[in-house]
Amino acid sequence: MNRNSVLDGSLSATKVDEITATGRRFRNLDAVRGLSALGVVIHHCFLSLPQLTQDQIDAWAKYTPLRIFLIGRPFVIVFFVLSGFVLASSLRGKNEKMIYPGFIIKRVFRIYLPYILSIILSVGLYELIRPSNRKILSDWFQSNWSQGVSIDVVLAHLSLSGTALGSTLNNVNWSLVYELRISFLFPLMIWLLDKYGNIVGGLVLTSIAALSDLFIIYTRQTLEPYNSNSLLSAIIITLHFSICFTIGAVLFRSVSVYRPIIGRFGTFSQLGLLAFSATLLQVRRDIMLDVGAGALVAVVVSAPRLSTILEGWVPQFLGRISFSLYLLHLPILLSLTYCLYGSISQELIFVLTFILSIGIANISYYYIEMPLISVGRTLAKKMAKT
Repeated sequence: MNRNSVLDGSLSATKVDEITATGRRFRNLDAVRGLSALGVVIHHCFLSLPQLTQDQIDAWAKYTPLRIFLIGRPFVIVFFVLSGFVLASSLRGKNEKMIYPGFIIKRVFRIYLPYILSIILSVGLYELIRPSNRKILSDWFQSNWSQGVSIDVVLAHLSLSGTALGSTLNNVNWSLVYELRISFLFPLMIWLLDKYGNIVGGLVLTSIAALSDLFIIYTRQTLEPYNSNSLLSAIIITLHFSICFTIGAVLFRSVSVYRPIIGRFGTFSQLGLLAFSATLLQVRRDIMLDVGAGALVAVVVSAPRLSTILEGWVPQFLGRISFSLYLLHLPILLSLTYCLYGSISQELIFVLTFILSIGIANISYYYIEMPLISVGRTLAKKMAKT
């Protein structure tokens, strides 16, 4: 296969099978996802601190690599790019016709059903604790569980409305809204890339996302905290985040182009690229975060020397439990804070949050995620045969 056929068109089945069979790069990306999930937990602990303490930490860490934990958003952008990469591999990784309903079923069982269980957990914990107001803590902390539990609140969450009301029980909900919406559109995005090639198709998809950004600027619509309270804003913000999935998809489809190039770089050059991506991920602009996340993924899949670290037991363990850790840590943090704040230090509450979140996420992975994934795959295979 020549270089142009890979860059401008789609990967051949043989080449994709070779990429999929190695597995190493995907394990590395699992580790990146796990470390990103851990970063989100740290970020939410930071946001739980009193505002004065946050300001003091921000002043100290503003010009250090630790700033990424204060921003938080870079980790979610990395999630989105990784999802684009992995979804592209799932659609192009086998030499068989993709069945759209089966693809949707697998996404529902992989993301939506575990999410519903996390909402049930949040509702149960809220009703059990019946939290009182903690005015000494941050405004962000107060916004969680602020609307209590009602039919409207629960329906806003279960319907993935993307509204402010639909993120009060479990704030991480906002990213899953766009994850699922874009997943439903993703086969169409892959079709465009197949039909017009990675360059032209990628430019078309990027242009659509850019137009949504222009609309956001023109209407002065905020992307914080990514709530959409109308059908138009829901469409616009969904298209805004679709660029992350496009980047991930193109990175997968052109991996045989850039991987040998970056792989030939020396260790210091690869570390330089890693530092470059980390620097971009410190910027509070989504376009810079998109590029930074894409650069990070490209380096990780191309630099074999990173495998020693990323294929270690701890990063791989975090990768396995990353989704459950992301889903469950916030209800645990809220519960522990409401129950223990004032009795023990907030730092100790954070330690307990990490221990419980990791332990419960590990249980959730084996007894909730894996069985649901298995059922989704089985149903998708049955549908493909009919």
